[in-house]
Amino acid sequence: MPDFAASQLVEDLEENLFGVLEKLAANVDGTQLPLIDLSSGSPRQPTPPEIIASLQSAAEDPGNHEYSSFWGKPQIRAAIAAFYLREYGVELDPDREIAVFQGSHIAVSGIPRALLNPGQVLISTDPCYPLYRSAARQSQADFYGIPLDESSGFLPDFSRVPEDIARRGGLLVLNYPHNPTGAMATPALFQAALEFAESYHLPLLHDFAYASIGSHRQDRP
Repeated sequence: MPDFAASQLVEDLEENLFGVLEKLAANVDGTQLPLIDLSSGSPRQPTPPEIIASLQSAAEDPGNHEYSSFWGKPQIRAAIAAFYLREYGVELDPDREIAVFQGSHIAVSGIPRALLNPGQVLISTDPCYPLYRSAARQSQADFYGIPLDESSGFLPDFSRVPEDIARRGGLLVLNYPHNPTGAMATPALFQAALEFAESYHLPLLHDFAYASIGSHRQDRP
């Protein structure tokens, strides 16, 4: 039986960084000193019992055995809107401004494919979450990372983006609190990002995966 090769798009992808780290960790002799794995933020504490009970109850509801709405259940979208208003003072329309994905990984890899055209550039930071590079490749686009320096608090300086790259830009992706540096964004950063995106007519995607780390509203009770 003949072997089947992966598509060229798949062949062009770099090996997943976390897969590489997992292989390296598996080869470490932990008999002398324990291995502390900081490669990915997988929670190791037990899930609270009330969450498990709620999941079990939901699994028994026949209404959850059907296909859900393409955009996510209205109750979920309403809960997300309420959360953003409560935590960040941002008002969102649940019917027009919120979509639900099967996990943030799916969203961050799928949105670039929906917005980028072959030959355009996904502009982000260097370093960045490795998936952004893969998302650019899967979109047949190029990747450009704005160098991050400790002296600038690991915040991007958009003036460092070459003019030819900016004009080929098809998407600007930011991620703050930042992975992997841990840097926190400032209002000035987002203002500069919006001005840069507007100048080159770029959609801006903010990967807010670490929203709960120091980014809640300070004026709520």
